Amino acid sequence: MRDRWASFETTLTPQQLNAGGDRWAELDEGLDVISEAFADFQTAVASGKSEINAYHELTRVLNQGIGLWGRQFNQTCRELRVGW
Repeated sequence: MRDRWASFETTLTPQQLNAGGDRWAELDEGLDVISEAFADFQTAVASGKSEINAYHELTRVLNQGIGLWGRQFNQTCRELRVGW
C-alpha cells in the first residue's frame, strides 16, 4: 500500500500538494499507524497469544484503520478536486 501511495502522490499537481499539505501528511502518517498493526500481531504471537486470536485482532484493527483512512482519503480528494 505504501508503494501505491507514493505512486499516487506523483500524480498530484503542485497546487494540490500545496493546498493539501497537512492533509497529505496526515494520510501518510495514517499508513504508518496501520502498518504498526503487523508488528503488534508479531509481538502478540511471540508473547504467547494464539495465532488465530492474534490474526482476528489484526484483521479487526486493519478493517477499522483502513476504513477510517479511506474515508479521510476520499474527503481530501473531494475537497482538493483530485480525480475530477
